[in-house]
Amino acid sequence: MKKILLKVLVPFLISALALWAVTKNVRWDEVKNIMIQARLTPFILGFFISLSGFYLRAWRWKILLIPFQNISLWPLIRWQVGGILINNLLPLRAGEFARAYWAGHKTSVSKSTLLATIVMERVFDVGALAVITLCLLGAMNMIKIKTFLIIAAGGLLVLGIWRIGSPQSSRKLLDTLLKRLPEKIAQAVKNFISGLHILKNGKEIVNLVFLSSVIWSMEIIAVAVISRSLGLNLSWTQAGLTMAGLVLGIMIPAAPGAVGTYEAGGVHVLTLLGFDSNLAFSFIALLHVFQMGAIFVLGIPSLMIEGFNPKQLYREMTAKEAE
Repeated sequence: MKKILLKVLVPFLISALALWAVTKNVRWDEVKNIMIQARLTPFILGFFISLSGFYLRAWRWKILLIPFQNISLWPLIRWQVGGILINNLLPLRAGEFARAYWAGHKTSVSKSTLLATIVMERVFDVGALAVITLCLLGAMNMIKIKTFLIIAAGGLLVLGIWRIGSPQSSRKLLDTLLKRLPEKIAQAVKNFISGLHILKNGKEIVNLVFLSSVIWSMEIIAVAVISRSLGLNLSWTQAGLTMAGLVLGIMIPAAPGAVGTYEAGGVHVLTLLGFDSNLAFSFIALLHVFQMGAIFVLGIPSLMIEGFNPKQLYREMTAKEAE
């Protein structure tokens, strides 16, 4: 219980510190005037663009699950949206376990396999956004494009060495390394590797890379469109870098909904791009409220259909940690 309490309290403390840091120099009267002038139409357009993102994410999950069971898109969309809503309501990334819990009870796929596919989703998300961000930085001359090429070449080299080596020798090497790690870290690595083995051919990898790139491109377009509501008129490049800052903020362990860290990541990027800090905070705060609202509108029906049970979910999470 103390361990769980610590896991909950520390993220809330991080959120509070991040929120204080990002608002300490904000002029609230100016923020109020900026928000009053916000236009509604860009938010409506952004909402419909976001809907396409949920569809694409469900399609990507379907590709990962096809080797085990061919599941229709509608429940996958429902579980995705419901999981995101739970992540915004509860700490410890409980929404990921909720997705595996629902799918595990309504399909023949095991929960461990489902969790592995969710790990793979995160791998492709981070990889796609990282490549897009590096390309944008290179286009803006903020880093040398040569650096990007070196990183890409290094990644391909590592992947090639892993694929060329025989599976048996790779497994022996992996088992040797895992024995030297703490039990929980070793288990996390095993789950990650099991997720990697889901991919069986190059066509699957190409489809997943393509879908992940399109997903994040649509997310960036949504940010660029919504920025029109306050007159920021972000370019696709500026919106992409802003999205990268937002995702970095979300990745920091924080309170549900990434309150504070989300704002810190987005505002920091916008101020580096030369935007006024008050305007930047106003936009990021409105964007956060919009995204949370959209998730609630779409996610609550999903939770009602699935019969969300927080106690059962908590038991699933603790049982998984005890394995």
